[in-house]
Amino acid sequence: MDDVDPGKFALCLHNSSFPVGWSTHDISLDELQRRQYGRCFHHLNSKVIAIGGDGGTMGFVDLWRGILLCDVLKVERGKGKPIPSLRYVMLPSSPVEENVAGRGDARLARDIAVVQQGRTIKYVELQVHWKHCLTFKGHYVKDGWMSRTWSRPVAADCSDDCWDLSCKRESSDIPVHSKPHFEPLPKVLDDGGMPLEMFKGLEICQPKISLHDDDGTVCFMAKKNRRDDKAWVIAVDMQNNTLQGVAEFAAGRTIGMSFTLMQSRISKYLMTAPASRCWKRGVKRKLEESLVGIFGSITKQRK
Repeated sequence: MDDVDPGKFALCLHNSSFPVGWSTHDISLDELQRRQYGRCFHHLNSKVIAIGGDGGTMGFVDLWRGILLCDVLKVERGKGKPIPSLRYVMLPSSPVEENVAGRGDARLARDIAVVQQGRTIKYVELQVHWKHCLTFKGHYVKDGWMSRTWSRPVAADCSDDCWDLSCKRESSDIPVHSKPHFEPLPKVLDDGGMPLEMFKGLEICQPKISLHDDDGTVCFMAKKNRRDDKAWVIAVDMQNNTLQGVAEFAAGRTIGMSFTLMQSRISKYLMTAPASRCWKRGVKRKLEESLVGIFGSITKQRK
């Protein structure tokens, strides 16, 4: 993004068919798109999503604010002039105060993905609950979380506010009785040494949307203490508000509650070893296929 002209960007494209594969193009939002954002346009890219189509549409996402859509193939054909110009889609309004937006890594609280075979953009937001600490005056402790998911058609007009709130879930409402896969989760104690309710007191971050087209699963990263070298991935079916699974992974090289996990569809193209097929079923398989650990592999507990 240009510091002088915030709505102007430099797009770098690579074409392997030419000896000098890289080309740079100046592209920008028109005035109408800039006014849609507000007084001062600002975009700090968090993630890139591939939408596809004849124009090779890519979405450059600022998870605090919105999505820049660009038909990268049409930019190349138009010799640097995008046809049409950049388009801007604002993300749904958040219950979080405006002055919080833009502070820190947005990927720790939000995620976005293209699902349903490229027809839908899905967006999720995590909000951690806090309450007063009874032991230390002026301190706060974590008290579970709330998550919300939205969706909008890829084909929708960028100027339309057509985000649909799919669901809103509280961690305290997730049923936990008679769930054997909850066992790996750590027990957090209150100030009196008594175990807290499930999910209370846990460090939680990084909501990740499942890339499977047939479910509404969102995964979260959890730790007992932010400096621990052990962490868990919790998979929750947002549509039915049920736990899908829990997997422990090594987080020794993860600094606190930092960006650690990402989704991948690469498992669709990998062969499964025959010896492991007997236990890689159902939710465990979905969990494995949905997430890839950047700083360590997810370890499965074989019973």
